Amino acid sequence: MVAKALFKREEELARVYGTRKVDVLLQSLRCPECGAEGLRRRRYVGMGYGDVAAVEKRMLQAIARRFDSSCRKCETGKLQGDGRAHMYALYSDAERSHLVVHLGLTREDDGRVRVRRRCWIVPLDGTSQPIEEDDERLHAWWLESRVRQALQLRDEASVRKAFVQLADQGINTGLVLREHAHFLLESGLNAEALAIMQKSLAEDPEQPELLRRAALLYAGYGNPGAAADLFVRAHDLIGGDTVLPDLIRAAYQARRYGMLQVAADQLLERDPENLLALKALVCCQSASRIRSLQGAWQSLARAAEAAGDRTSAHAGRRWSEMLGSAIPDWEASLSARAYARSLAESLENAGCDVETSPSPLIAGDANIPCDLEFTTPEGDRYVVFLIAGQVRTHVERTLRAAFAALAADPERTGARPLPLSVQPLPWAIMRYAAGDSVAALDLGLDADTTLSAHTENIATMLWAAERYFGMLLDFTPDSLRDVDAILERYHESGLGSAGFPLQCAIASYVGEVVLREVEGAAWKDGDAEMDPRLIQLPGGGEVNVLGKIGKYLRNGSEDSVYHFATTAIELADSAEPTDSGGGAK
Repeated sequence: MVAKALFKREEELARVYGTRKVDVLLQSLRCPECGAEGLRRRRYVGMGYGDVAAVEKRMLQAIARRFDSSCRKCETGKLQGDGRAHMYALYSDAERSHLVVHLGLTREDDGRVRVRRRCWIVPLDGTSQPIEEDDERLHAWWLESRVRQALQLRDEASVRKAFVQLADQGINTGLVLREHAHFLLESGLNAEALAIMQKSLAEDPEQPELLRRAALLYAGYGNPGAAADLFVRAHDLIGGDTVLPDLIRAAYQARRYGMLQVAADQLLERDPENLLALKALVCCQSASRIRSLQGAWQSLARAAEAAGDRTSAHAGRRWSEMLGSAIPDWEASLSARAYARSLAESLENAGCDVETSPSPLIAGDANIPCDLEFTTPEGDRYVVFLIAGQVRTHVERTLRAAFAALAADPERTGARPLPLSVQPLPWAIMRYAAGDSVAALDLGLDADTTLSAHTENIATMLWAAERYFGMLLDFTPDSLRDVDAILERYHESGLGSAGFPLQCAIASYVGEVVLREVEGAAWKDGDAEMDPRLIQLPGGGEVNVLGKIGKYLRNGSEDSVYHFATTAIELADSAEPTDSGGGAK
């Protein structure tokens, strides 16, 4: 029964789908009626062993168990565990081998059962070899076994002591470090876990599940570039579409459009109507390929319509209309001024009424210039904004302000914004330009971004939740589930965003819920411009509500505001500050 292929399979399963290699018992079951035998595989977690005799004891306990299942061959006898051969496989990462304890059972004529024990070491890339029970190499198995037992018991002191012992004895392998990292993650020590993960990956780079977990941590910490690199490595090892959605989100947030294009194309090969991939595809392209971009929007509209995603379907239809046959490609060699002339000529040839020097838009004390204004023969009116460079944050904010000013301009009632860029545009900007109702709310919302006038922000939030989402927020912790649902609309599968005023309005409401539940909690000034105010808990912790809202918009429901706030409320009486991994400091 010592089969190298079997242990190789165990290694591959643990490497790809799991994070821990645990002990496996292959047990031979016997039907007392017909004598048929079958094999049962069971994994054991958290068992500590100090010698081979302890392993045999565990095996005999399993053999003595009664089974309720009947024999599949004769369908009469209840199976028994005393088949002829049983095998327990323990894995050691230090030795890169399985220790196999084999028990052969022989039934004597007088009914007694004789047990014969043998042991082998089965390397992953070698042939099995018999081993004596006093072999020094077995020390690695027993030490790693005790680590797994300590992990299962959740005893932090024992776990840390065990890892120190492993390191002192040079058993600081990828597996040991990985186990340590997972323990730290489950203890909420994310930053320490991430450092250990990097050490583990340095020892053993081919750990796709660990690569993925580390990438998700980097994404949560706002480092999408590092996350994208790790997701690519994980995808290269796993294949399929397991990691592609995460890779798409990270590549989008890191503005790595070449990587985004490749990942989106791979996902569409497997699922031609995948909305995330179709959204990513339009985000990869620009006005340099209008016909291709128009086709991508049409595909998105069809898939979104079929999936019932009205917001994305609306955006797809609007952009398909806006990128009509009169809009020429923006060649990379053309400046914005030269492209404006080419665009105006093409529009005039198509019968459009074109204004090449339109009046600027008024946003407060500022004038926002627009490059062209035209009306189609069908009566549709557009205001064109041309972006020649990279669409960085300040450009996005300018476009948001321009769209809001256009919507408020009484002389341009009904006019649609048409941003055209030689570089890819972010999903949020294209969705705003499409003009759905939720985008209109975000663009037109007025809120106090210093988080000092909470009453005004809360009133705005209550009105917006009822008017645009049909939700009546009642200041209970359970109402934060509705807040999550609102944020999910802006998350847009990881490609979306919400304006800072809206984030501040939501933060004021969430903060008020926490303050009503936690006696003695109060707002305090924050250190960063984008985190102007924090909630100080009476036990000494700080809750960064605004930061958590930003994380939800990047990462989605894994950064639930409901879970975050209710956890902060539960921990409010603790003297220890809450961990910063979810936005609390």
